[in-house]
Amino acid sequence: MNAVEVNYTFRQLVKETTVQNWIAETHEHFRFTIKAHQVLTHIKRLKSAEEFLMRFLGTLEALERAKRLGPLLFQLPPNFKADQAVLPSF
Repeated sequence: MNAVEVNYTFRQLVKETTVQNWIAETHEHFRFTIKAHQVLTHIKRLKSAEEFLMRFLGTLEALERAKRLGPLLFQLPPNFKADQAVLPSF
């Protein structure tokens, strides 16, 4: 297996020690696809999310430095209607 989707990050901000353990316990070509936190997708619904987005991304810096960060998954709620103004501003 070369990758995994981490759903844990949807409800919790990941700790530095957890990320370091993930890196240590996987091979160098392994990638982590991180699910965006629910505050961004379900609570703020991509609006006025800059501060929390920076906090969330900060928790992933070790994965990025180790070149282990794969795609970020922003799974939006089913009732989130397409809004052409929201996505570009996010």
